[in-house]
Amino acid sequence: VSEAPYNLNEIEMALVYLCLVIMYGVSALLATSIASVVGNLFTIITGIIFISLGFFTMCPPKTFSGPLSLFAFWHHSSEKGAIGVLTGGLSCIGFGGGLALIPATLMMLKESERVGMLHTEDSMDAINLIVNTVYNVGGILGPFIAGILDDTAGFSKAANSVGMAVIVGGIITVIATSIILKRRPPNEEDVKHETDIIQSPLLDSTHGADLR
Repeated sequence: VSEAPYNLNEIEMALVYLCLVIMYGVSALLATSIASVVGNLFTIITGIIFISLGFFTMCPPKTFSGPLSLFAFWHHSSEKGAIGVLTGGLSCIGFGGGLALIPATLMMLKESERVGMLHTEDSMDAINLIVNTVYNVGGILGPFIAGILDDTAGFSKAANSVGMAVIVGGIITVIATSIILKRRPPNEEDVKHETDIIQSPLLDSTHGADLR
């Protein structure tokens, strides 16, 4: 971004990328409340959409059509337009990151509680280890892979390629998660809830006779 059409110096580049960090913090604060209303999985899907939209719009090619063509027009209209689109794309990526990561952690905590592991120190350490490891590995490999894509295909194609990869990976993750959640065996609370329904007074033969 230090080259055309942005021509940003180091301080300006830092301010632009600061928008990503700020929006991540905002969405991380809101993610728990949103997930409690619409569910963890739906919140994760929304986060993935924001991330992919950010990559697609931060440096759109002129060939974009439909609604995305507006971002292409802004990007190629002027230097300020290109910087504005880049800032908006990075903000979307940051906002989507918070929406996707926090509910994913909440989902793992919920599943560990479901199998009776939440209140053990080992299970909490394991969940934190998984989240931090994946996050840090992505932080290490991401810039490395992005640098290779930028050198070989250019910034615009690299950003759009990553956006497509986010969509494909998100679809695979959501489908796999949905299948696992549907096929998981019931825990003791599920069985107890079902038993309570079967043994409710309305279904009891004695009470049924009284009602007649």
